Amino acid sequence: MRYTPQQMRSLVGIKPETERYWKRILGPISGYEGHTACYSLGDVLALKLIASLVQGLGISITRVEPLAIALFERCNSPLLEMRQALAMVFDITSGRVTMGATLIIPADSIGVIAINLTKAIDELRYQLLDAADSQLGFTFAPTGLSKVKAS
Repeated sequence: MRYTPQQMRSLVGIKPETERYWKRILGPISGYEGHTACYSLGDVLALKLIASLVQGLGISITRVEPLAIALFERCNSPLLEMRQALAMVFDITSGRVTMGATLIIPADSIGVIAINLTKAIDELRYQLLDAADSQLGFTFAPTGLSKVKAS
């Protein structure tokens, strides 16, 4: 399933201006244009994690940019691999992104951040389920159809 830019922004919690700026900075989404559904679920998860770093921790998007390719690759990896990981570990100094089974970071680590991946996935899941439930309330009145004669 693919998500439109508006759906992605709603799930990630960013404004259109932020999306436009991030598309200039982040290579993996730089080619996404228009209003068509172009974001995969993995892309949305990656952007949600980036929003956690930028909005939650105050890290500049330009500091996150070197991690973008690896992050998007990890987030678009098979679901089984994602379910086994508890944390997404960002090493800002080396530009590495790994998935790990622990949130514990050694005290001497500099520039390493771990985000609870299970929590991020669960939040995204609940947002998607809420959106699906809200769409169930739409009802359409019966509409009569008439035959059109060909000329």
